[in-house]
Amino acid sequence: MYNNTSSLGDISLGLKKLDVANLRPAQEAPLRGILFGSNVLAVMLTGGGKSLLYQLPAVMDGGQRLALVISPLRALQQDQVDSLIAKGIRAAALNSDLTLAHREAVLAAMCESGGLFYLASEQLQNPTVAAALRQADICTYCTG
Repeated sequence: MYNNTSSLGDISLGLKKLDVANLRPAQEAPLRGILFGSNVLAVMLTGGGKSLLYQLPAVMDGGQRLALVISPLRALQQDQVDSLIAKGIRAAALNSDLTLAHREAVLAAMCESGGLFYLASEQLQNPTVAAALRQADICTYCTG
């Protein structure tokens, strides 16, 4: 969890990794709540910067822990993953488009190495996925 002793430099470094110049005003209060461990509901228009609210804490965490991102849209998952990978940030999506062997490899790699892990809520009903996630070091303040 982020705490009062952490510096604003951590935020600046995270923003730089994500190739973001500044926080938008509507992002500041929700992000502050997330970083200090509060439950946050952020309602923003499409393109308003919701993704940064979970990506930034995950990047600030160093990407060593697993940040779960529950997203029902495979196209959105893949767009986000592609963008993060292009920035050198570990990310992957787990969905039904993958072969069984690829799904198993992605699940194992993400649970062992951490990063931003995108999956639809129905994936949580899969016993293999649920068991792997129970063993993973999940970053509880950076789930989306």
